Amino acid sequence: MRYACLALVIMTLAACDAQQGKYINGAMLPMVELPDREEKPLALESLKGKIVLVDVWASWCTPCRKQHPKLVEVYDKYQNAQFQDASGFEIYQISLDSERELWLKAIAKDNLHWPYHVSELNGWESKVVALYEIEAIPSAFLIDADGKIIGKDLSWFDLGKVLENRLKK
Repeated sequence: MRYACLALVIMTLAACDAQQGKYINGAMLPMVELPDREEKPLALESLKGKIVLVDVWASWCTPCRKQHPKLVEVYDKYQNAQFQDASGFEIYQISLDSERELWLKAIAKDNLHWPYHVSELNGWESKVVALYEIEAIPSAFLIDADGKIIGKDLSWFDLGKVLENRLKK
């Protein structure tokens, strides 16, 4: 009976670990290069040296749009911050839109004033969906200056705490 319980615990833990996927804290997030608003390639790797929030969203996603005011607040507060291991905070925002006009209107309407907006305009067929194991949006990865994940799908409160704790003292 004791071994049966132990086996059940091990199988449960293994199932939980499998559900987290391969992108957990400490893992390297694959670098992508996607078209920006001017349809020029913009590489995530170009932001190395900064703490980056890789945010996956779409203009038609109500929960995504509702969190944008808080995202703007966090960006404004930390964009030029000096961290212990990074200089500045950026947002690399990946849209799963398929209509360019709706994507660009949402960026303007929500005052998403950071420069790093990208989209293949392929909706759920975007290569990042499979690459980053995206099952729902909004979805976000916080990566350090080297591209290692330091948070995934953090609340805005937790995002602020992580950034605050990494500030240069």
